Amino acid sequence: MKDIFFSYTQIDRERVRPIVDALKEKGLTVWWDPEGAAGLILDEMVKRELDSAKCVIVAWSNASVKSDWVIGEADEARKRRILVPIAIDDTTPPYRFRRFNTVFLKSTSNLQYSAEFHRILSGIQYLVRNTKPIGPPKDVTFWTKVLKNASHMNAVLRLRKKKWVVAFLVLTIVIIGLQIIPPPVENGINGPSTPGPYLEEPTFKDG
Repeated sequence: MKDIFFSYTQIDRERVRPIVDALKEKGLTVWWDPEGAAGLILDEMVKRELDSAKCVIVAWSNASVKSDWVIGEADEARKRRILVPIAIDDTTPPYRFRRFNTVFLKSTSNLQYSAEFHRILSGIQYLVRNTKPIGPPKDVTFWTKVLKNASHMNAVLRLRKKKWVVAFLVLTIVIIGLQIIPPPVENGINGPSTPGPYLEEPTFKDG
């Protein structure tokens, strides 16, 4: 009994191989390549593995949407509610499978850093081990945080730069205003005093 039954067409065999290898590296068992089987033996083997699988991954492609085998296996997984559909090109899944949340894999290289691949793992983890979905590896989370922090710092720096520009403009306007506006005429206590009447000191003459 395998954890995963991987449904695909032989035309796409080399395209799905990196996905299968990445799943095995996560400790999952995958049935995907019935070597040496043919005819009725292959039919019985496929039925046995499909019936015992905890999860069925269907790789939609331009070739697989035309395959009766793949569509039949996907339909069986749909009825058992263990279907995890993926797309390895831009092909739209068959009509009755479009309501499922299909994961489009843009690339099959460096899958350990692929957000799409970890979405697939989350669905598999729930079906196979009935545990909480697993998240991305620590290094992916670390670099995600770094990028978020860098974006935040850029936003803060841009805001501070705007504040300095505004402050500089205000100061410039104040300085120009002080040079243009004439000084007020000072009167009264603080203004220039005009000489007022004064009493001459009396003079005394002899005799």
